[in-house]
Parts: sequence; structure tokens; C-alpha cells
Amino acid sequence: MDVPDLPAPVVIEMDDGDTLRGTLIEERTDGWLLDEESGRLILVYSQDVEQIERDTESTN
Repeated sequence: MDVPDLPAPVVIEMDDGDTLRGTLIEERTDGWLLDEESGRLILVYSQDVEQIERDTESTN
């Protein structure tokens, strides 16, 4: 995952078709996402990510 200027509001499309929207708060090989919908921290594995982009519609 390559997202500059963390924390960053992002939309992540997973390879299983799910879409996660939240704030990427830490990035290494994988990343920690603060999920907007559930309020939970989710560890997102880079091999499961189809696409990641900044969320320009986020109000965070």
C-alpha cells in the first residue's frame, strides 16, 4: 500500500469485492484502517487489496 501523508481518508477495494472506507492510520507492509462504519481498527493485508485511493468525499 502506498498512501502518503498518513493519517489519510481512503477507500480500499478488496480482491473479494468488499469495499472499506475509513482512515488509514499506519502503513507498513500492511496497514491499519480505522473503519468509518464500525469504528473498529482493521488490519488490512496488502495481498488482499485490489485498489486503494484517497477518499475525497470524507469529512474526517
